[in-house]
Amino acid sequence: MRGLRMSKFCFFVSCTNNYIPYLNAFLNSLYKRKIKDVIDFDVKIISYNMGSKYIDKLSKFPFNIEVIDVDVEEIRSKTKWGQAYISKCSRYYYLNKLGREYDACALMDADLFLVSQNFSNLFHLVNNTKLMINCNERFKWIFGNRHRVDNVPIFSEDNKIRKFHCNTPMIIDVNKWSEVIEYYMSIVYRGKEHIVNSEDKKKDIGDIFSWNIAVQKQNRQNDVILLPMEVLTQVHQTAYKKWTELINDHGFWTTFSGEEVMVLHGRCGSAGFGKFNSKKIGTTEEKMEKINDIYKREWYDLNFNQCLILSEAIDINKHWENEMKRLGIKYG
Repeated sequence: MRGLRMSKFCFFVSCTNNYIPYLNAFLNSLYKRKIKDVIDFDVKIISYNMGSKYIDKLSKFPFNIEVIDVDVEEIRSKTKWGQAYISKCSRYYYLNKLGREYDACALMDADLFLVSQNFSNLFHLVNNTKLMINCNERFKWIFGNRHRVDNVPIFSEDNKIRKFHCNTPMIIDVNKWSEVIEYYMSIVYRGKEHIVNSEDKKKDIGDIFSWNIAVQKQNRQNDVILLPMEVLTQVHQTAYKKWTELINDHGFWTTFSGEEVMVLHGRCGSAGFGKFNSKKIGTTEEKMEKINDIYKREWYDLNFNQCLILSEAIDINKHWENEMKRLGIKYG
C-alpha cells in the first residue's frame, strides 16, 4: 500500500488470434478463483492481430480489462526489434510503460491459468519491496564470452546463473525492475550466442535467456525468489513424475509431495497436448493419460462453464466437442 490508498495490482498478458482459447481460460480462471474478492486488480491484454469478435465480449467479465493494440512502429523505433519478435516481446515493453502505476504486476503467458486463489498473495509479498517472485527453472545455464551484442561479450567471464527462472509467471513492482526490463529489451533477439569451435555459426539469444542475463547483468539475482516449477508451470513434465505428480484433491490442487499448485500451464485444447514418451518421464501411459484428463477437465470447464463461454466468441472445433463428450463435460 502506498500512502493510505488500497493497493492496486495488474495482470499483463499478450495474445494473438490463435491463442484466444487459452487467454479465455486464463481470464475465466480469475473469475472462477474469485480473485476480485481478495485483491483489486486490472488486466491488460497486449493484442497482436486478435480481431474484434472476441474483444467485444470481454465486457462480460466483472473486472476491468484493457486491450492494447501493439503499436508496431512505436516499439520498433524504440527497440530496433524485427517484426517477428514484436508480438512475443512487446509485453515487456508495455509492462514497463504501463505497469508503473500499479503496486505490483504479474506477467503471464496466455496459456497459463490459475487453480488457486492463493496466487493473489504473491502480489502482497512483493508489494513495497524490490523482490521478484518467479518459477524455478531446473537447468542452470552458463553465459560468458560467447554471448555477445554487436560482437561485444555481455560478460567478461563465465557466469553460471544459479537463479535461472522461467519468464512467467513473474510478479514484480515494475518501478523497482524497470532498468532490468530496459536492458532485456536492448539485447533480446539482438544478442548472439557464438557456437563453440565455430567462427561463423551463431544463434539468437532468445526470450528466456535474455531475461535471465538482464537480471544477472543488473546484479539483481539475489532479489529473485523462486517457487518450485510444479507450483507455477509444470514444464519439463513435472506433473507426471512421482514426487511432483499433479493431483486435484476435491478442488485443492497439489502434488504427490504436498506442494500447493497455484497455476497450470498447457495448450490443453490442442490435439497434441500431453503427448510425451512415458518411459523417459518415468511413468506409464495410463498414468500420463489420467493426469492429462485432470488438466483437460479444468481447461474445458473454464472455457465452457464459467463467465465467458468460448463458443459465444469463436467457433467450436470437432476435437473440443469429442473431448468434452469423452470427459462428460456439458456445455452450451
